[in-house]
Amino acid sequence: MRKILKKSIVLAMGMLLYFAGIAQAWSYSDYSHGSYVPKTGASSRINYSNWFTTSVGFTFDSYNVGKILDYNNGGDNPGTVADGYNAYVTLDQTAKPENTLDLEISASSIVSDLPDPKYDIEINYVGVDADESEVVALGSVSATSYFMRTAWNDYRDGGSSDGGQIQSQFAMSVKGLSDYNNIVQSDVIQDISYYGDYLGQY
Repeated sequence: MRKILKKSIVLAMGMLLYFAGIAQAWSYSDYSHGSYVPKTGASSRINYSNWFTTSVGFTFDSYNVGKILDYNNGGDNPGTVADGYNAYVTLDQTAKPENTLDLEISASSIVSDLPDPKYDIEINYVGVDADESEVVALGSVSATSYFMRTAWNDYRDGGSSDGGQIQSQFAMSVKGLSDYNNIVQSDVIQDISYYGDYLGQY
């Protein structure tokens, strides 16, 4: 019985590691990359048969919250183009393929626990594959942890330039004609998740 239980635990741990995929994290000592940018966060990937997910988890602290709420209210943000605008914290996950004419993956859905999330999926390259997923928090954020998860359809077939990277970056956005557009963006990318040339490859 003990041997069977041990084998079951080893098998469960192996499955957990397989489905958890690759995880990485970022950590900043200050707010020099944007007052709205969380100082800590992490990303992970999970592969399925012909699609995968990229998840970004992050934690706003009280300083982030105060600054974000100030942006929300159109507060005084001197030195930024957002000064006087009602701007909302935004997280973009954007695929940067090796071949912009043949993306080979396509964002299909987004889920997040940010307050009153506004989702947007966009095509910025030639073709029909969506390279960008975005969530905008239209509600008031709190000093707590949140996540954003994007599902990507996976069409990679081993071509020499089917790979690329998915970049996650925070910004503040304002309402445009039909969607929200970044008006201030972090000066660095918070997370980069690489993908290879083959279906399901990290």
